[in-house]
Amino acid sequence: MYYTKEYLCALAPKIRMSEEALNALLALMPSISPAEGEALCRFLTDSTVPSVEKRERMERFVKEEKSELHAILIYMAASGYTHEKYRELGMPDEIFYDSMNCLPEKMETNMKYFGVWGYVPYLWPISHLNLNLFRIGRLSYGFTPAGHAPVMNGDKVLVPTEVPYVNMHISDNEKLVGGEESIRAAREFFRKFFPEYGDCVYMTDTWLIDPLLGEILSPASNIMQFQNLFHIIDRYDCRKEVLNRVFGEEKENLDEYVPTTSLARSVLAYLKSGKELGRGIGYTKI
Repeated sequence: MYYTKEYLCALAPKIRMSEEALNALLALMPSISPAEGEALCRFLTDSTVPSVEKRERMERFVKEEKSELHAILIYMAASGYTHEKYRELGMPDEIFYDSMNCLPEKMETNMKYFGVWGYVPYLWPISHLNLNLFRIGRLSYGFTPAGHAPVMNGDKVLVPTEVPYVNMHISDNEKLVGGEESIRAAREFFRKFFPEYGDCVYMTDTWLIDPLLGEILSPASNIMQFQNLFHIIDRYDCRKEVLNRVFGEEKENLDEYVPTTSLARSVLAYLKSGKELGRGIGYTKI
């Protein structure tokens, strides 16, 4: 049984959760009975239950409890069953703890921008709990099984529908360094535990590889060095994404923003000049 204060307190420092964030979750425990909490933990990590059912159940749960933090509390406890699966498969504890860092990560982001504990998007950790998403070093990696729409590079099919590929994600709140080491480690991990994904295409869709950032950032910046790891095959405007990532929220009036970093100042000046930023789509060179 993992829905206990003892388990949560023991796990918190290993996934780099602050004492303040942990206390915010522990304060919610009396509102969920041990029986209900444990039942949800088992349900969320049951490999026979389709992912869509787990997401729907947690959407109802959050609506009933009126707080996404209640969901994070349950996920943190459910991770005990996930850890059991890691150990059965011989997967490293380090990757488990790094992957479960997804729990404090967004809580800290919410506190940073809004001064309160929160979590958006609160359904995201379900993939981590079910061994569909792993953080390996600086980056995270998720599965895209066969049956997806073809991935195109211009007129050329880059990844046909019958071939799986890996989606890469970039966690918040840390310097964007160590990307190449992470990708190499991820390939080794997948070759060992999920061979069909070891040597496939690794894709990402993120504002960090929008090539237009090259107009405002130094080639030596961490972001531009990260871009160099990818063949960028497309981009599209998505101001909302950039504003949310740089400032924590989207505002219609750009004059309402108070930039506190050189990146924020550069992005704001660029947008105020009438130009747009968005997301890039690319695949790794590694």
